Amino acid sequence: IFFSGRNYYKHMPPTGNLFGQVLRCVWRGAKLRFKHGKKGNGQHWMDYATDKFEESFVSDVKALLKVLWLFLPLPIFWALFDQQGSRWTLQAVDMNGDVGKLGRLKPDQMQVANPLLILLMIPVFEKVIYPGLDKLRIPNRCGLTFLSFFFFFLPSLILY
Repeated sequence: IFFSGRNYYKHMPPTGNLFGQVLRCVWRGAKLRFKHGKKGNGQHWMDYATDKFEESFVSDVKALLKVLWLFLPLPIFWALFDQQGSRWTLQAVDMNGDVGKLGRLKPDQMQVANPLLILLMIPVFEKVIYPGLDKLRIPNRCGLTFLSFFFFFLPSLILY
């Protein structure tokens, strides 16, 4: 769809190095902030870069830094998430792997179980567990903490 409508748009080749400008603006703001110290009027440290960069560009960089701050924990999350997959494989080596009439699961196949369990458990939680917790007047967050304890504690008992 986008490819077929490409003739309706004006094509402008990129000019300049926006990434380099952002880095220079951040460097300028940080350098002048530490050089001159903090001013008492609540000025943001990036406002020091307005002597060399346009005020609109500095405000755009400030907005970019706020968004980048949200993405800061993502590498840690993905490192832990990938470690979880390898941990499932190491744990599956010690397990039997027998799933009844369906056969046996090999340790490498256990990583497939995580997305399948997520797809299966979302409707179960939405239709059974959450309404059950509401009927028992147990707050969902507290109830989930309690349930997650058993989901992690019981397999460790079985394994060891």
